[in-house]
Amino acid sequence: MVDISGGASIVAAAARMADFGVGSILLRDEDGRVAGIVTDRDFRYKVLARGGDMSRPVREIMSSPVCVVDHKEACFGALTVMMQRRVHHLAVERDGAVIGMVTSHDILALQGRSPFSLFADIEAARDVSTLSGLCERIPRTARALLEDGAGASHVGRMLSMVWDAVLERVLTLIQGELGPPPAPFCWLALGDAGRMEQVPGEAPDGVVVYQDPPPEDAVRCRDYFAGFARMALVHVRAVCRNASPGGGFSGSRSLSFSEWEAFFSGHAADERPESAALAFALCEARPVFGFLDMGKRLCREFRGRAARDAGFLARLSRTLFPEKLPLAVYAGQVVDASGTGAAHFDVKAQALASLAGFAALAGLVHALPGSHTLSRLAALRDSGHLEPEACGRIATAVDFLMHLRLAHRLGQARDGRHPGGMDDLVAASDLDPLAGRMLKDVFAVVAEAGGMHLAAMGLNREGP
Repeated sequence: MVDISGGASIVAAAARMADFGVGSILLRDEDGRVAGIVTDRDFRYKVLARGGDMSRPVREIMSSPVCVVDHKEACFGALTVMMQRRVHHLAVERDGAVIGMVTSHDILALQGRSPFSLFADIEAARDVSTLSGLCERIPRTARALLEDGAGASHVGRMLSMVWDAVLERVLTLIQGELGPPPAPFCWLALGDAGRMEQVPGEAPDGVVVYQDPPPEDAVRCRDYFAGFARMALVHVRAVCRNASPGGGFSGSRSLSFSEWEAFFSGHAADERPESAALAFALCEARPVFGFLDMGKRLCREFRGRAARDAGFLARLSRTLFPEKLPLAVYAGQVVDASGTGAAHFDVKAQALASLAGFAALAGLVHALPGSHTLSRLAALRDSGHLEPEACGRIATAVDFLMHLRLAHRLGQARDGRHPGGMDDLVAASDLDPLAGRMLKDVFAVVAEAGGMHLAAMGLNREGP
């Protein structure tokens, strides 16, 4: 780790970096605490490109605060942080003290392959056709990550960040076509994109919220953002080669802030299961582009209203788990309690969606943090709302199902399946004996989670 006082000159900091052959240097304040970081990029763009004075204090060009990662974090976790923060350097902390630095180059050298190059190419794309070509690399990137030892949940998070970058470019290009938006807005990701659990062959789903306009601008805003949302979905489908959206949202796509509040309240109060599902989809929304603070405020409003509405939670609880759960894989069939067999098993619809919904709804009820399923389960465990042993069983089941789903999608991509034709239907006859035995345990965990949740809510399937 190379550091220097923030009061030292820019030229002194550059010389120290050159002496140690590093691409970044940490800056310390008068008390010896880490105050910021300067990278070789800072020298190029903040000093050399502007003909800056090299005798100035180096603190004037530093970035602060420094992005940090715990020393116990896995390499893929560090890579995820880098992609989220759009940085290439992380300070490594132990017990609150910085003990070293890790760079994207370090991880690339260790892992051999990374989504960073794809990420950079997406950010540089200037049109939809270029983005479409780049997205063909997503399955290869996912396969490389999986082969290099990343867990399926890590791969899902990284793919979601790649899709966030695609979406950002698409929405930026649309603004160039339509002109500046007439009001501040935010794009909210839904479904698997909202949970950051996307897989290849799945388009990101989402909606637009815009600031409530004055009455005289209401029609102009409505028309602009309706066209904006429509173009966004058309372009995203084109980029994804007509892949199906991972949210399945069938409601309005662009509304003002107050209109979304009314939309949510109306659907939460509706007795129909499909209305409860639409309202719940908004509870899992994640702001990804535009005025993020406005998006976060609306998401808090959705979750707060949902948590206070016992009737909505009860209706939703009964829809999370299928009435006929699979029991086991036997003789090349997936069988349920009635003895009915099926040749295929839908990994998401028949198991993973239920466990993801369990974690999301329990997190909602207890106002816990976490956007993806495994982090929500950890939050439930750490807050005492889920026994550690039960958490371990459910997390293991989720991890297995995520891996099975991802591997199935990558197999389809390898076989030349068009993104729009990909699915989550695994043939029971293709499962090896170990996977079959594990699925039996997974089905038991899905049933256990369903019983736990209904009991916690004081419900049964028929009524309170």
